[in-house]
Amino acid sequence: KWDGNLTFANPFSATTTVTVTQDANLSASFTLSSYTVSANVTGQGFATGTGTYPHGTQATLTANPVSGHIFTGWSGSDIADSNESTITLTITQDLNVTACFAPLQSTLGVSADTGGSVNDVNGSYSYNSLVSLVATPGTGYSFHRWDGNLTFADPFSATTSVTVTQDANLSASFTLSSYTVSTNVSGQGFATGGGTYLHGTQATLTANAIEGYYFSEWSGSGITDSNESTITITITGDLNVTASFAKSPDKLNDSIGATEAIASWYSSNWFGYFYQADNGWCYHFNLGWIFPEAQPDGSLWIWSPQLEGLWLGQETYSKSFIWSADDGNWLYFDFDGTDGPRIHKYLTDEWSAFDRDQAIDLEDSVF
Repeated sequence: KWDGNLTFANPFSATTTVTVTQDANLSASFTLSSYTVSANVTGQGFATGTGTYPHGTQATLTANPVSGHIFTGWSGSDIADSNESTITLTITQDLNVTACFAPLQSTLGVSADTGGSVNDVNGSYSYNSLVSLVATPGTGYSFHRWDGNLTFADPFSATTSVTVTQDANLSASFTLSSYTVSTNVSGQGFATGGGTYLHGTQATLTANAIEGYYFSEWSGSGITDSNESTITITITGDLNVTASFAKSPDKLNDSIGATEAIASWYSSNWFGYFYQADNGWCYHFNLGWIFPEAQPDGSLWIWSPQLEGLWLGQETYSKSFIWSADDGNWLYFDFDGTDGPRIHKYLTDEWSAFDRDQAIDLEDSVF
């Protein structure tokens, strides 16, 4: 301003006037100029040190990124080193600078343990990127869980997501699948071997009939031999099988009063020597495999795989005669021929060889 013993037209104007009316001493006074330092931000962060500064003084500006971001540089005039997050400027004018920030880049690695695979999402990601994860179990395996140094939306779900906040290695683990083998029973008996099994292991199932019944068959998926009472199955899924039992037919040995010679082998004073199976089939020493049904008069109807329906009585059989229902006529058996057992058919008046050891089909039955 202007000072002195005269009157100034404007004492606060650098250019002014006075009217001289006396001796006078006038003076002009000055102050240091002040300037405004402003800072802008691009990206995620903030800057400190802005404000008003006198001419020639120094301003210290600092750029601070938020979590997950990095400082990338200053832009604006009078900046000597734009890459330093903290800079010192000598203020000689108004300044407007900008602090620049960028997201932090993190490396993500995702892998699968034995038993499965994962989607390929390996790579570099910006901070807070959301990445979807998918784990696919292989045959015989089930997804177990995700592990690693990030937070999973659901670590126990095969399909989940993570937010990338740092370098991370993630992995999906798998376990062998387990399956349930259920055994049911039809008829009178019980089955063992049911339970829980791991994929690819073997289950041994056994059907046991109670007295007076015999094992008939297995039914259900995965069974290769339904007629075996003990079966072994390779488990690749849940199984539900049924062991069926049937009531044992009246045994021939009881019907004709045969005497047991050794276990399950019997001797009859007119019918001869035979083996008695639980399911009603018999192996006769001369006739081979037969399925007999005793009649009230003591005679027998039998089913023969070779000759089909036959009838025999004590008197006729003792003379080697058997009635053929198929022929409607008699058959004569020669069990002691030099060329082996043979049969004479009266219907055709022909002789033919007889194979008593011909295999039987357990499905075969006339009754």
